[in-house]
Amino acid sequence: MSRIRQSSIETLRERVDICDVVSVYVNLRRCGAYYRGLSPFNEERTPSFFVHPERKIFKCYSSGKAGDVFSFLQQKEQMTFPEVVEFLAQRYAVPLEYEDDSNPIHTDEIPKSVLLSVHERAGVIFREYFLSATQAGHVARVYWTQERKFSLSGAESYGIGLAPTAISDIMIPLLHAYSPEILVKSGLFYCKESSSELIFRFRGRLMIPIHDVQGRIVAFSGRILPAASDDNSAKYINSPETPLFHKSSLLFGLYRARTAVEKIGSFLLTEGPLDCLRCWECGLPTAVAAQGTGVTLKHLALLRRYAVEMECLLDGDQAGQKAALRIIPLAFKAGINVRFLPLPAATDPDVFFLQFGVAGLDALRKNSLSPVEFLVQEYWNPVQKASYAHRQEALRKILSAIAEAESQTAELDLLHQLTALTGIPLGTLRADCQPQSFVAKFFDDIVKAERTQPPAFFMAGEFLLYTFIFFERWRPVLAAVICPEWLSQDIPAERLLNLLIGEWENGTNPDDALATLAESDRDYVCGLSFSDLPDGEENLAPQLEQCVQRLHRHWIERELAKISGEIGPAQARQRAILRKQLMQPPKLDHEWK
Repeated sequence: MSRIRQSSIETLRERVDICDVVSVYVNLRRCGAYYRGLSPFNEERTPSFFVHPERKIFKCYSSGKAGDVFSFLQQKEQMTFPEVVEFLAQRYAVPLEYEDDSNPIHTDEIPKSVLLSVHERAGVIFREYFLSATQAGHVARVYWTQERKFSLSGAESYGIGLAPTAISDIMIPLLHAYSPEILVKSGLFYCKESSSELIFRFRGRLMIPIHDVQGRIVAFSGRILPAASDDNSAKYINSPETPLFHKSSLLFGLYRARTAVEKIGSFLLTEGPLDCLRCWECGLPTAVAAQGTGVTLKHLALLRRYAVEMECLLDGDQAGQKAALRIIPLAFKAGINVRFLPLPAATDPDVFFLQFGVAGLDALRKNSLSPVEFLVQEYWNPVQKASYAHRQEALRKILSAIAEAESQTAELDLLHQLTALTGIPLGTLRADCQPQSFVAKFFDDIVKAERTQPPAFFMAGEFLLYTFIFFERWRPVLAAVICPEWLSQDIPAERLLNLLIGEWENGTNPDDALATLAESDRDYVCGLSFSDLPDGEENLAPQLEQCVQRLHRHWIERELAKISGEIGPAQARQRAILRKQLMQPPKLDHEWK
């Protein structure tokens, strides 16, 4: 495999804005010298994820992950290092050079970049076929504009396409460009058991591209065309799970909605892709939809990174009601403030907006329901005058949902709402509510809150390591005064400081040495880098001298402890030498003060 030249990697590292890359996944907000947001790796309500724009590094205190922009994408997208470099180089238009000046040769494992290129190329083929002068293209456009009442400009904006009814000539470029193994791995094709024949999955369907949060096509949803499709088995066929596409953690339209939600303030959750597209067409850019599965906690945690407010616009049938009931406890757990916009029976958002336009949304909002109101309307109101057993069962269902609230404060607020709606005393509700380890949750909240601020230095070795890494002018001073024997291999900061000083004295740039560290050591250094100098950079000299002297003193104390129980002339002389050294602490070169 051809290696990318280190010079190209360094050029790319300097060119890339880590905040720009990370903000695709996290809603970052300025916090002093850093940017802060909710962890993209864990579900949380208290921000514990920090990005340092100048040093181009991140640290996630809830998951322990840390690193630079390359390692961020490696961990978030499960990409290899070369894949990350090639992806960023393409995004930021940075040319890459390889050791043998040739294109990279991929290993047997199919890189994600290849699968992404398959989807991108397929998307172009489908769009061109949709707009073609063929009979099939005409039928698809009539369906889109006359039956579904969408615009052709919308089709172009959303990347709508058409799949051929068979592996026809228009698919030949795709078949020639990629191996059968790659095409099957992409999910566009499959093979029947005991057969190597490729079968196209989306024959004769309207193709709706599914994008990841970065806006890359990772899958497709194929909608049946009654007049053009030879497959009447299902209204929709979605891409299967692939290395690119995970239904439980991807929301249709989020790549568009996330850029609009900061100004508008809330997401609009719909049930399907066409409902979402209808919302966009009506000027509601924060609409998203679950893709091929019910709403999951991962979906809501993903939305929570960008906004805490959400409106649910679900179908007005029994299935829509059940979907809402599944969402409520998940929203409580994720910390999402949700409102339900009830649609008329047997109506979906697509039909509703075609009839009433975006103006109809105001009427829905006037009749919107909070989660507790929705629960009471669904469970309590129908049985409040029924038997004791029915009332208890209804109350149990409501309280089990409320018990998913992440904090006692949130739960208490929900119980107050329930009291106001049902007339049941608050004390009775609290007694009936199932305990959910509130003490554990309370202390967990405290721990999370403590993690939201970068830690201060608490050891001399950490302060010296921090200075050696980030203040180049102090490297010769520290290297000259610190003896390797003073540094304990059992203390991470001192072990790393010893390593970096040695590399520096041998002519190696410490920055290059850091790139070769074990993952646990890199995480440690990145976490340390978010610490602030206690009194500012201008007062470094006296603090550094104090830390060097502390290292020296700790070394002497360790040496004295080793010979504390030994008696003899050699040990006596050694103790005398050590005590004398203790009275003569090392000092920094005065020219540097």
